[in-house]
Amino acid sequence: MRIDMTTGFVVRGRDTRSFLTDKLATLGLSPSEAEAFMEYWVPLMRPNAYNLVHFEGPAYECSARLEVTPEPEMQIRVFMVYKSLTAPVTVTPQQLSSPEPRHGFVLVEWGGGEYPAQ
Repeated sequence: MRIDMTTGFVVRGRDTRSFLTDKLATLGLSPSEAEAFMEYWVPLMRPNAYNLVHFEGPAYECSARLEVTPEPEMQIRVFMVYKSLTAPVTVTPQQLSSPEPRHGFVLVEWGGGEYPAQ
């Protein structure tokens, strides 16, 4: 999977929690799901001066297909990639969309990774 880090968000490390609280709600995670996500990622990202954050969407879903039985009525899949920065950079702001309201059996998956150093 090729990740396009030319779109995303540049966030001060110290602002990671508030940034993720906002964006994870937009992406459809419940407060408890977002808290679990942040429990893992914030300690890794907060010490950085800045982070370039990108949320993968369809490319991730195509490269990491799921087969679940019984089939969920809807899926919420959040895959975040971040890159530690010493100074801010300019990127095109990423457009995030919210899922439809939850109904029925909902599959929720979250994860991410650090973008490889170049």
